[in-house]
Amino acid sequence: MPACNTCQDLNLRPRGHDAKFPAQLEVEIPGLLAAAEGGCQACRVLRDGVVGHTSSFEHVKSLRLNSVWPELPLVVFVHKEDGTTEYLELYSHADEPTPWPIIGAGRDVSVDSSSKECLKLAENWLLDCAMNHPKCRPVYESPLPTRVIHVGSKDQEPYLYESKGEKRKYAALSHCWGPKEIEPITTEQTTLEKRKKGIPFASLSKNFQDAVMIARRLFIDYLWIDSLCIIQDSTPDWEREASQMGTVYSNAIITIAADGSPDSHGGCFVAGEGRNAVSSRALCSSLNGNEGHIYVRPQGIRRNVNELAHTNRNLGRSKLSTRAWVLQERTLAPRTLSFTAEEMTWECATSLRCECQVAPEKASAHTFKQRYVRHGPVEDYSHMIGRGFSNSLEDSEGWKRRQREIEAGAPVLRLKWQNVVEEFTRRELTRPSDRLPAILGLASAMGRATSDLFTTNEYFFGLWRRDLVKGLLWQSIEFDGSEGRSSISRRPDKWLAPTWSWASVTGQVGWRLEVKDGDMTEPDKTGQKIRKSCQIATSGSERKGELTVLGKLTPVRLVDTKNDTATKQADGSAATVFLFASEKAADSGYRPYDKLEPDVKGNGYELTHEEKYFFLLLATVGLFGQWEGRPFGLVLRRKMGEERLFQRVGFVRGMHSKTKDWAEVGEYRALVLV
Repeated sequence: MPACNTCQDLNLRPRGHDAKFPAQLEVEIPGLLAAAEGGCQACRVLRDGVVGHTSSFEHVKSLRLNSVWPELPLVVFVHKEDGTTEYLELYSHADEPTPWPIIGAGRDVSVDSSSKECLKLAENWLLDCAMNHPKCRPVYESPLPTRVIHVGSKDQEPYLYESKGEKRKYAALSHCWGPKEIEPITTEQTTLEKRKKGIPFASLSKNFQDAVMIARRLFIDYLWIDSLCIIQDSTPDWEREASQMGTVYSNAIITIAADGSPDSHGGCFVAGEGRNAVSSRALCSSLNGNEGHIYVRPQGIRRNVNELAHTNRNLGRSKLSTRAWVLQERTLAPRTLSFTAEEMTWECATSLRCECQVAPEKASAHTFKQRYVRHGPVEDYSHMIGRGFSNSLEDSEGWKRRQREIEAGAPVLRLKWQNVVEEFTRRELTRPSDRLPAILGLASAMGRATSDLFTTNEYFFGLWRRDLVKGLLWQSIEFDGSEGRSSISRRPDKWLAPTWSWASVTGQVGWRLEVKDGDMTEPDKTGQKIRKSCQIATSGSERKGELTVLGKLTPVRLVDTKNDTATKQADGSAATVFLFASEKAADSGYRPYDKLEPDVKGNGYELTHEEKYFFLLLATVGLFGQWEGRPFGLVLRRKMGEERLFQRVGFVRGMHSKTKDWAEVGEYRALVLV
């Protein structure tokens, strides 16, 4: 029996770690105050800790103790009479006596992340990962990128170094450039030789200065920064180096993320009100008589999966986490050390760490990176050597390719590609022309993971040959209410990609099919025919991106346009719904019709009732046979002046007619999508 019935002696899990979590206990204020006056040490700690933040219990109704997990701080819900709740956490210091195990160890968050304690903590995290994380990529020397910054020392200025293929340890910086008028220092053709002789530390933006200091503190001699290591006014150099960014971030032993800075001048080391650095303490005495302190601060939580830092403020997503280029930087990096506005954090394949908590958290499916990475090993064919396959394997181009990739440290990741694209397209790009280059690193890693020794999973303008049918069924997402952000879809006048690719439009896209992969089938093996006839030209200005398809095609026209009050546009007005119908009736006289989701939102949706369109049937979903299911496909138009070339204008998820209705009025034919 507990000595105190009010607080249960802060022993909420009498069965040890097997108890259910979270473990909770309601504490009434009159009982708490009486027990504290009566000599209960635990109740006294709760009383003094809460009073340190609320001044008194005058308007406090009750407390709820919430132990999320062993070794973590104890969370206290302070329920007030006006119906509001304040959230506090009680924690101890690891080097002080811990009176009650339920109050786990925590750290005080630094007021400024440039402190010696903060940088020492970062050094310890890197060392622990290198020594004790078998699942993480080893900390070994990798081929240096084409150019890197030698970080120098107190007595030597940094300088730009052009590598010769040697292997060294290096770090990479992930940062926001900011508006053009305050862009960071860059390397151009006229300054290349000057940068190689030296870069005055004082000439670097604050982000770069801090990153150099962090690299020095971690005993890393080389640092990759995009604006300095890529010749910004050389198109050939930019294209070549941009295509290697995936490998650059994958081979870096650590990526330093200037997460708390909206531009190049805010710095990695952030200080300010956003940091949960203020705490109070309450004197306590454990049951064996040892004295110590319990520390109390507002509870910090992670606002979303894109953020690892704990905060007690609703600051929204950091500027860095809204940038499209950063998605591949963070996903491919084996380790990321983030300097956020709230606290310093760490992410690797094994654990998540932060300043405020001592106990590491396991990397889980709820975290940013794990949302996009499929679990399971990438194929390893080395076991086949010596079993009769030696000659055929070692002589194959696939084997040679895989060996070259391994030697070069090329990243290999199985990705949930549709999830990746949806997150990528909701992020911001300064230049729409970067839509494909900014995801190329992830695509290269995905290609290596989904190709075997004998065949390659080809990548075509953001889609994959092996998943081409589903890949074609993307749709523009006009408004995503999860964060109150609008997404406007346009097809720029300047060509970005063929119209059948999601990269041809701006704004967010996704695969809102509302069906499981296993429920979708391809009528008459449509997908197989498409993949076999898939001939995509990737060069030549006139034939670039031509996709040859064999499928059921039906001439259609727009028949009705109406306002849908249940679906809102970004400005809050009712969305426009387009219905289309077959020009040809079935034998029964029925003329199938359905709803069109336009690729372009606004600007008249680039659709007219006078123009002739075509419905291309690609897939069906249904429980009673493929022809009884719902049709999925694309609406096309002829390219102006071209009889054989078709352009995509929208996506169809059948709502009104069945697959068999469209199959009856459609005709198989070969066509070319551009």
